[in-house]
Amino acid sequence: MKKSVFLTSVALLALASCSEDEMKQANRGRAIDFRAVTASRATETTMTNLKSFYVTAFDGTTVYDGIQDAMFANTGGFFLSETLHYWPEDESKTLSFAAYSPAVTAKGGFLNGDLTLTGTTLKLAGFAPRYDLAKQVDFIHAFGTGSKKHDEKTGVALNFNHALSQIEIKAMNGGTNKFTIAGFKIVGVTNTADYDNTYGWSTAGKNKGTYKVDLSNPIVLKQQPTPQSLMAETGTAMLIPQRLTAWKPETDPTNTTGGAYLAVKVNIKDNDGKLLFPRDNDEDAFGWVAVPISTNWEAGKKYVYTLDFATGAGVVAPPTGGDNKVDPGLPGDEADKDHPKNDNDPSNDNGDPEEQKPGGGGQGENPDTDPEIPQPGETILDTPIMFKVTVTEWTEITENPSINL
Repeated sequence: MKKSVFLTSVALLALASCSEDEMKQANRGRAIDFRAVTASRATETTMTNLKSFYVTAFDGTTVYDGIQDAMFANTGGFFLSETLHYWPEDESKTLSFAAYSPAVTAKGGFLNGDLTLTGTTLKLAGFAPRYDLAKQVDFIHAFGTGSKKHDEKTGVALNFNHALSQIEIKAMNGGTNKFTIAGFKIVGVTNTADYDNTYGWSTAGKNKGTYKVDLSNPIVLKQQPTPQSLMAETGTAMLIPQRLTAWKPETDPTNTTGGAYLAVKVNIKDNDGKLLFPRDNDEDAFGWVAVPISTNWEAGKKYVYTLDFATGAGVVAPPTGGDNKVDPGLPGDEADKDHPKNDNDPSNDNGDPEEQKPGGGGQGENPDTDPEIPQPGETILDTPIMFKVTVTEWTEITENPSINL
């Protein structure tokens, strides 16, 4: 915490007994500190909730004064390190600073990957978002320069940028049927990549996977025309920017190519309480319905997918075998129970009996051929689901491309 010290005549007399080294230390001035601005469970980082970040300082190409991956904590608007570091005696000498948040694996298991820094570059190899959406992070970084002459009093300005894409799924029901939603998943997205602040994300040849959530409290949509977030329990997803290749249910119903889609685990009943989907003897059964997506996710933008069940409910999602069940690595804490080292990971959809049946839960004597049981890729309730994608800069600049499938 920074403190202002005013020297009285008594204090000056006391200083006379200090050693020469102590006097030099006292004359170094105020310690290096920062004032930060962000470009805007998983939670978006803002100046309200940014508690700390990590900094490496460079004098040319050399790390300055041991400031390497040093944590600077918020002390009431300014960010200061626990071990104080001071400016060079040459007041005009310029230092370069590279900053990032959250911590890397070695400092707490939050931002996984191999990090390398210079005064102007940040590279992060092998980053993978957590399976558990609530544990995903908003990866931000910044670069700045400063000197004692210009920045000692005001602090070095750091303007942070978001490196990931933020994804939110909402649902609404402008029709008369009752929809109960018990989960959702985002399928067919690259889940590990390398980052370079100069060139962006490199996803070529990387694995794809599934991010799946089972809701502890199912959401009921009964004639509710106002969009409701499906992600209140977990927070929005923080995923790797990429161009998605949509699943093509007409030509690849089981999704052998690993196309991208959103899926919702749903129970659909009409006004009289009759079960419409899934085709099951159990009126409380749930099945998966899907909507292919082909969005180009860009860094620093938030994508809100609003699913409207007014006239339809999408198509039957592919069976489990159609999902990409590739372990995206062990983000953060390798001992985390959310990250087993094999394909028996519930986050990758294994072990869900409702996904082993056509129609997401259909029974019947021969469900694979029963014409009454919707098959993967087939439309539910006769018409496709409608959805809108709202793209928002994290600086609140909005555009609204609408998509009607």
